Amino acid sequence: MRAARMLLEEEAPATPDPRWDDATFHAWCEYNIDDYYSIGWLKVGYLRRVAAEGGTLTRRQEMPAAAFHFGIPPDSVSIFAWDASWLSRLHAGPEGDQLIQAATALHQCGASDDDLVFFDFTCVPMIPRSEVEELLFRNYLTKSACIANYWRVRQIMMPRIPEHSKFKGYLKRGWSNVFLTQFLYCQEIVYPSGKGWEDVEGIMKEAGPRPREIQRHSRLDQSIRMDKRT
Repeated sequence: MRAARMLLEEEAPATPDPRWDDATFHAWCEYNIDDYYSIGWLKVGYLRRVAAEGGTLTRRQEMPAAAFHFGIPPDSVSIFAWDASWLSRLHAGPEGDQLIQAATALHQCGASDDDLVFFDFTCVPMIPRSEVEELLFRNYLTKSACIANYWRVRQIMMPRIPEHSKFKGYLKRGWSNVFLTQFLYCQEIVYPSGKGWEDVEGIMKEAGPRPREIQRHSRLDQSIRMDKRT
């Protein structure tokens, strides 16, 4: 048994740390069929404009192409991912509540209009999908862990939901807690805070004691990685 285990360990290919796996992340961003990209990165400036107008975001297929950056995000911008509970089966945030939370968090952390945000409802083809869109969606799913693991992504946590919503709160969903653990280890987390957002701060504290040693380890690794890139 020991010999067999040693043989398996010797033959097992090395798996890159997903936090620093640029090649996989870049391939995921670049996948397209006839210039129809599997994912799009929403421009922060567009998100802010829609939020200021009291609007809501729509399915990827209904969004203007100019609202997105397609392909690998430039090194000159910050990239964010928007993690929140969907508030209906066909629309992630029909009343615009989550959009306001995202815009607030982005403002508080100093995001520029040129920075980019990923949110599946708006950045990936949603149902109903054509045959091509179904292929693009499946490609998105194959490497969707990139959005929870890759070092450049900063996660926007938006746990507030309307009081009248019949859907569970963010931290009452099992998958949300799984993702939160990944975020804490791999990425920086941001969320609305301060006056008017006390409930959000309270919800995040309910997540339990933050594994500070993990966050510290993650930031240290990121600083090392940044040194290598410069």
